[in-house]
Amino acid sequence: MSVAATPLRVALLRAARGSLAQPVVRPLGPTFARRRTHALGFRPAVLAVAKSAFGLYALFRAAWEGRTVIYSASRGGHAVFKGGKAYKTRVEDLVLLDEMDDPTALYISDSLRPVASSGAFRLLITSPKKENWSEFVKSPAVAELVLPVFTEKETLELRSVAFADKEGCNEAETRLAFRRWGGCVRSTLTFSNDPARQNLTMAVSALSIATVEKALMGMSSLDGVGGSDNVHRLFNVVPCGALSDSTLPTSDPAYYRFHHAELISSHVESLFAASLLQKDKTELYRFLHTASSDPAVATLRGRLYERCIVIPRLVHGSCGEAPLVRLSPALGFEQPTWLQVPKLHFKHGFPLFHFSTVDELRALWAADSKDAIFVPPSKVFPVFDFVLRIGGQALLANATVGESHDVKAGNAKFAEVLPAVGLDGENQEIPLVWVLDKPAFERFDKPGQLKSEARGDLASGVTARHAVGRRIAQYKLLVEVPPVL
Repeated sequence: MSVAATPLRVALLRAARGSLAQPVVRPLGPTFARRRTHALGFRPAVLAVAKSAFGLYALFRAAWEGRTVIYSASRGGHAVFKGGKAYKTRVEDLVLLDEMDDPTALYISDSLRPVASSGAFRLLITSPKKENWSEFVKSPAVAELVLPVFTEKETLELRSVAFADKEGCNEAETRLAFRRWGGCVRSTLTFSNDPARQNLTMAVSALSIATVEKALMGMSSLDGVGGSDNVHRLFNVVPCGALSDSTLPTSDPAYYRFHHAELISSHVESLFAASLLQKDKTELYRFLHTASSDPAVATLRGRLYERCIVIPRLVHGSCGEAPLVRLSPALGFEQPTWLQVPKLHFKHGFPLFHFSTVDELRALWAADSKDAIFVPPSKVFPVFDFVLRIGGQALLANATVGESHDVKAGNAKFAEVLPAVGLDGENQEIPLVWVLDKPAFERFDKPGQLKSEARGDLASGVTARHAVGRRIAQYKLLVEVPPVL
């Protein structure tokens, strides 16, 4: 196998995969762990990416060192690489191989339950599908490492070198697929024109609150996301190093420690929310009233509160009179008259508009002056979840079930939004309202801590000089979850 085989396509192994050689293959020997290769060539017919590509990468590295490799993959076949040659074998014969007794050998099992080994080092590469790994992890001295999904930038880089001429994989189509199905290359690129995506959509509609809650509560293990083929593909398992505030290098084994699970994208969250609204709403209301305090569950609860309660009630005009409390003033700026009220009166529904970029928001905002609600995909913009236009005035809103939140006032993307909705005046208050259910409304009594992207907390002296932070005034607004009858 040669890296220099020019006629072959190339599947990129992201930087994290390259650095992952340190914690994963360190037991295989010091020379093996020191050498670094970031790309692997193989024929288009067997093009592999992500976890399967890493399996082939490990195979190449071990074979390059002259080590014996037993390779077994659900779709790549079964073979023994030894002495510069490859020998085909069968999965039922793996346990009988003499090479399994060799303590210097590497046994790679890709998406299959590994057989017993009395000597060979076993490397299982698998999705969260529980049947593949649940017994293996009970073996002595097993280390569980979680690889993060591809970022949008990495997905686009992979598209350009391996999928550029594939139907359904131009740049615009790939960006759209990433927003809908997240960083799983199987869904965004490999099966760009395949019923597999329709199967995912159908799997979302089959999800229950209980299934999702169980999946997200697997904070100390991966048990929660190991469902059927389609169910487990709806969740990402997130390692500690992939958290936004992580400083762990990709060469540190702690980077790959499981932290939490989450639904794969805001699109899937929206499909799930729509499905819940069409089913028995009682179960949804029960979840919103009584959900676990587990952080991953609480995050989903907040998003469902926004998508299933707050936005639908605003759109349908069923909020009525919502109590409004000012938590903090803008520094040195007069409060707008229209916000000097104990309640906001929602006498009619709000037309709903969706946007993904600041330019789209700017165009929508300029097209009309009537009351409306403008909603981006979740996680795209910091500070707010949606923008309300009331009487021509902008109100930035964040729906949450939490009792406190930071405000990333120094975020550049947040600053770009302000002129798009007419909040760019130097002497103008920026109204930020926390939309809360009743328990959170009663306990949310302090404004969110202002944060600067570069410097952390905006202390009082810094806040006074901060062009955006000093103009933010925070409010809280009550929108209740209906009772469980």
